[in-house]
Parts: sequence; structure tokens; C-alpha cells
Amino acid sequence: MAQEILEKLSEELSATIEKASESVVLVQGRRFPASGVVWKRNLVITTDHSLPRSSEVQIRTAAGEIISGQIAGRDPSTDIAIIQSSKDLQPLEFSKTSLKAGQLAVILGRANGGRVLSVLTMISGTDNNYKNWRGGTFDQFIRLDSAAFPGFSGSALLMPNGTIAGINTAAFSRHFGLTIPASNIERLVERIQTKGTIGRPYLGLMMQPVRLPEKFRKEAGAEIGLLLIGTENGSPAEQAGLAVGDIVVGLNGKTVNSIEELHDVLTAESIGSEIKVTILRGGKIENVQTKVGERPLRQ
Repeated sequence: MAQEILEKLSEELSATIEKASESVVLVQGRRFPASGVVWKRNLVITTDHSLPRSSEVQIRTAAGEIISGQIAGRDPSTDIAIIQSSKDLQPLEFSKTSLKAGQLAVILGRANGGRVLSVLTMISGTDNNYKNWRGGTFDQFIRLDSAAFPGFSGSALLMPNGTIAGINTAAFSRHFGLTIPASNIERLVERIQTKGTIGRPYLGLMMQPVRLPEKFRKEAGAEIGLLLIGTENGSPAEQAGLAVGDIVVGLNGKTVNSIEELHDVLTAESIGSEIKVTILRGGKIENVQTKVGERPLRQ
């Protein structure tokens, strides 16, 4: 009986992997290729750290055909890169449910040469929201019990029903795998399709945390503020009149006690919108309106 169950499970997993592998490609950018996942018919998702700084890459399809790809957008903070392929490919359906510790999944990628690479894994840890050391925020922290092996980055985290829960990356830990959630990827793909670019919110503030004078803590609703030590030339902050010596204590009514909390309030969706910056200036709490800009690309 147990043998029959295992054989049936093995056959079903093998069939699921075989079908899904049609949507997993090899992205040849750097010296060592990475895996990639067909997200839309002409869009392939892979990891940003796997790609060169140039805009063109090659894609090896499941059928072994080499086609060209153009990098449509990249977000180093979440290690997501979006490639527009020169040929329509078969996409995978992405999972819309949150994962739980203990669930089984399959890491599905392509090794150098194009052969399919699959590993049965378990979700060893999850949590709502996760901020990595690059400043990127994931909707869900998804840790796998499998180590990061060559070809791991850009591979699909495939659920038993054949849907994809995200792509895997080795950029944030050498000891275990992390999965970039499908919901994060989908938002960036939608932004690429509607706006043509992945933007990063930008105010142009240079700050450091400081302890507020005791008499202002109650009014500000915080003990820590962000002392403005400079603004970038032509930035939204400079245009709004924010100046050295101002202490930022809130954004849009939300208290910010650290630079990380300030970044949490600013999202890609906020680019172009008006935002209220609450500051301590000259012994008084004031509100300054500014528009969230888009971070300029580094040369």
C-alpha cells in the first residue's frame, strides 16, 4: 500500500515537473547562466544579480532554441529582473495563496547546458513581510530547507498543483534559499506593462537618527526623529523647502523612527503622488507637502 502511494506521488510529481519545465528557461547573461521563468508570453523573470549591466541577454528555451532578450526592468532591492523575449513562450500560472511552514514544493530550474534541474523541498519558515539588507520588502518571508546550489537563482518554486509561488534567489543568504513571492513579481510586471519602467520612490533626503528633546516627544508621538543633514540638488525635498536641521518625525500621518520605517512608507505606487512630511523646525511641529519622485538611475 505504501509503495503504491509513493509510486503514485512520484508519477504525479514527475508529470507536473515535465509540464511546468516548458515554462522554465536558461538565461545566459553572466559567465554562469541562471534559470528564468516565463511569466507572461513575452516576459521572463529571473534574478537581478544574475544579469550583466548590459541590456541584452540570450534565452535558451525548453526546446533548446536560443532567442534574444531585452532587459525591460530590474529591481536590485528585491533581486527581480524582467526580460522581454523576442518570441512568445508558454507562461506558468502563479499562485495567489500565502505559503505555510511544512508545505512541500519543488525547486525547478535549468542547469548549465539546458537540462532540467529539480529538487523536492519543504517550506521551513514563513512570516508576513520581510525586509532584506538591500532595503527591499517582500510580501512574505519564504525560507526553504534546501541550500542554494548552482543554477538555483531564478528557478521556480513550483507547488504540487503546478502553480508557481515565486522565484528563488541565493543573493541574500549563502546557507539557505529564499523565495521572492509571486505577488511582488506580479506588481512589478504590471508596472512595467502600464508605465514601461520599474521606479523607486525618491525624496532626496540625507538623514541620521536623533533623540528628540523631551518636551517635543509627546507632540511628535515619538522619541526618535530623522535629522536632515542634506538634500540632493534638484530633489523633491529641496524643491519643497526642506533644509538642513529639520527633523523628520512623520510621513502622511505615520510616525517614522528610523530610515527603514521611512522607506516602508514610500512605495513604487507612491511615485508622483503628494506626500505630507511632518518635521520639527525651530521648536515647532510643521507639515510640508512634497511630491514623491523617481530615483534617478546611477550612471
